Amino acid sequence: MNVIELRHVTYTPPNKQSPVLRDVDLVVNQGEFVLLQGANFIGKSTLVEIILGIREADNADARVRLFGYPPDKIESKFLTGVVLQEKLELPSWIQVGKFIDLIESHYPGSEGKLTTLLEASNIQFDNDFTGKRTNNEIRSPFSGGEERLFSLALALAGSPRLLILDELTSPLSKENKEKCWQFVKSFLEEQGGTVLLVSPKDDIEEELRNNGIRLTQSYTLEEGILKSGTNTSEHQASASLEAEFLPMKNVGILHWVVLASKYAGINFEKLLAQPTRPLLNFVFGILFVIVITLSFNELRDRAATVISYSDFWLLVNICSFYLAVVATTSIGTNIALGRKEAVWTKAKQTLPVPPIIYLVGEVIPYLLIWSVLALALTIAASICLNLSFSPVLDISSWLVIGMLPFLFLGLAIGYGLPLDSVDLIALGLPLLFEMPLVVGVFLRLVKIAVDEVPKSLVRLAILADNISAHSPLYHWVQLTLASVQAREYDQYFKVHVAWLIWTTAICALLAVKAYRRSYKFSITSTARKQEG
Repeated sequence: MNVIELRHVTYTPPNKQSPVLRDVDLVVNQGEFVLLQGANFIGKSTLVEIILGIREADNADARVRLFGYPPDKIESKFLTGVVLQEKLELPSWIQVGKFIDLIESHYPGSEGKLTTLLEASNIQFDNDFTGKRTNNEIRSPFSGGEERLFSLALALAGSPRLLILDELTSPLSKENKEKCWQFVKSFLEEQGGTVLLVSPKDDIEEELRNNGIRLTQSYTLEEGILKSGTNTSEHQASASLEAEFLPMKNVGILHWVVLASKYAGINFEKLLAQPTRPLLNFVFGILFVIVITLSFNELRDRAATVISYSDFWLLVNICSFYLAVVATTSIGTNIALGRKEAVWTKAKQTLPVPPIIYLVGEVIPYLLIWSVLALALTIAASICLNLSFSPVLDISSWLVIGMLPFLFLGLAIGYGLPLDSVDLIALGLPLLFEMPLVVGVFLRLVKIAVDEVPKSLVRLAILADNISAHSPLYHWVQLTLASVQAREYDQYFKVHVAWLIWTTAICALLAVKAYRRSYKFSITSTARKQEG
């Protein structure tokens, strides 16, 4: 088994007619230091992104493996540390100290290691620094040299067996270059690691020699062809990497729970840093519930024989519809906006976190905030309808549970669609799910206005009744009505629970698929005029 294995890799960027990589083969063995050179904008960084699974080769017969695993597998990510070519820009809402804690949480047993590495780099972390926020004007709290050292420390935080370094020292002073190479030399000598270095510099081999690093093999990328250069290897490939590399041996369910909670905490801070939209959703939601409830209640009092729906039916339908809209649109829009932070989006793909864990960390903060909204809407509607407060907690609990598929649906929309269409689709889908449920109400209103309902509308009502059984909102409403045994409850509790689980699972799978392709889509849509 090889550390890196590429076979027959061909790739053409979306903004070019000819491939930048042509039938590339590359094998890197354990303990080697391999240099990849070439002019700027020739495709070196593209090759790195293919190795990491950020991009995919064009041809079906291409083979890309890290430690024998496909590059998008968690096992390979636990074993690989990466410094990307682009300057690392931290997410605009996060504190540096909490970002460090988040990165360390990906790797069992690495608590405090990143801070130790940074202290060795003479990057000081006092309370003021770790509390410094980045924002749209100041995207990074580091100087250029500190940023590369910070990125290298991030790459080493999980005790990887492979370092992939894309133009590590190009913008650095001599002092910071020496610091970086000291880290790399220690990684090679003390950990027996493997390094793939990408550099456009002609004097890079001399720089390596001056810092005591012995090059094993060099390659040059020219016009899409990978050409072999210097070869000083006396290395024999390990016969059994499988026995030595067990990246998942210390990873259990508790690790993923903690990691999801870390992401949830970070995303909760993001929401709190942008409170305007949640507050508007609260204010508008309460007004919406009050106006619709009072209006419908007055209409029902005028025509009680025609409109016979119970107070609970009215409360549950109004609240569930509004919460479905809010859950889908709020998370979808924020995700779509967050995709603009392209460098962090790309760097995130190199971390060992399953998509579902990251997505759960996205959902939890919204679920918590909209739980409070569900309670507020239930109380407001209960006051308008003169209902007892005793079932408020039961109703609001089921309203919260029913939001899960819509939150995952919002994730799928946010990651899978262009920004300018997210709000429209996120609003339209809940409306589509709600329409079959309210056709019956519409017909009763028609009956108030005319003596005889047209047969076409009756047929429409029958069709809507059949369709409503396939709407997630219908099953959500029925489960909530079951909590108070409202007369509109149809007594099929297990069926409705099964539907809730099924739709949540389907929406979660759609969200995972959209998340996996979102960073590839963002790379395609923001492709540079020239590839690096």
